[in-house]
Amino acid sequence: MSSITSYNELIENLLKLHKCYRVQMLLPDDIINRIDLLTKPYSGLVLAGSIWAVDMIKRNILGYSDVVYIQRRLAQFLAQAERSEIELLKRMLNLLPSKRGEDIGVIFRRCMIEQQKLMDIVRILNFINEVITLIESEQHINEPIRRIRTLCLYDPNLLPPTHANSETYIRLIVRTLNDIPEIQREPLLLQSLELIEMRFAEGNLDAADLAAIALVALTIARHLHSTTVCTEPCVELETFARKIYTDLVDMGADPSKSDIYQIYQELSTKSVLRKV
Repeated sequence: MSSITSYNELIENLLKLHKCYRVQMLLPDDIINRIDLLTKPYSGLVLAGSIWAVDMIKRNILGYSDVVYIQRRLAQFLAQAERSEIELLKRMLNLLPSKRGEDIGVIFRRCMIEQQKLMDIVRILNFINEVITLIESEQHINEPIRRIRTLCLYDPNLLPPTHANSETYIRLIVRTLNDIPEIQREPLLLQSLELIEMRFAEGNLDAADLAAIALVALTIARHLHSTTVCTEPCVELETFARKIYTDLVDMGADPSKSDIYQIYQELSTKSVLRKV
C-alpha cells in the first residue's frame, strides 16, 4: 500500500472521496471543488505543509516540539489569508469519516480509495484541524516563534501548481530574501532586490517578469547554498523558486523577454553567483 506523495495526488483523492460522499448522500451539498484546491495560494501551501509534516511524523523524524512549531508556522501564515481560504480548509474537514459518523474501514470499502491513502488523508485533515484551532483560539498566534531547528519542505512534488498564484508566491520569496542577513551585506544583491521591489510597485507584472524574478531568486538561493532558508510557511527557498520558475516556463513564459532578466545577467556577468 502506498502513501500520498504529491500535492496532486492528495487533490485527486480528496475529490474522489468528496464524490463518493455525495453519491452515498453523506454530504448534502458540494463543499470543495478542483478550482479552489488549485488556485487558493495560502490554503494550497498549508495543504502542502501538512502533507510534508504528516509524512515526517510517520517516519518518526519529528518530535512533539517540532510538530507544534510547524503547526504554529502554518497558523500564523494562514491567519494572513482571506477568510475564504480558511473557510475552504474548514469545509474540507467535513471529509473526515468521523464527521460523517463513519468508520475508516467502511469508507475504504465504499469509496474504493487505497486504505493507506485514506489514512493519510485523515492524518492530514486532523493536522489541518489543529492549525485552524490555533487560529480560532488566537492563543499565542502573534508571538514570535522560537526556532528549534530549521525545518523546510524540500520536495517540489508536495507543492501546489503555482501558475494561478505566481505573483503571490514570488512576493513571499522576495520578502524572505529581504530578511536574509547575508544579502544585506552584499550591495549588488541588495540593489537587485530593490530594483525588483520597484517593479512590484509599478505593477503590471506579466508571466515573463515573474519568471525572471523567480530566476533571480533561484540564482541567489544557490549562492546561499550554505544557509538553509525557508520561505513562509516552511518551504525551502531554492525548492520554491525552482517550482515557480519551472511552472511558468512550462506554460510558455520567457524570462529573457523581461527587463528584469538584465538583473540576472548582471549578477552572472559580475561573477557574484554561479550561473543557473
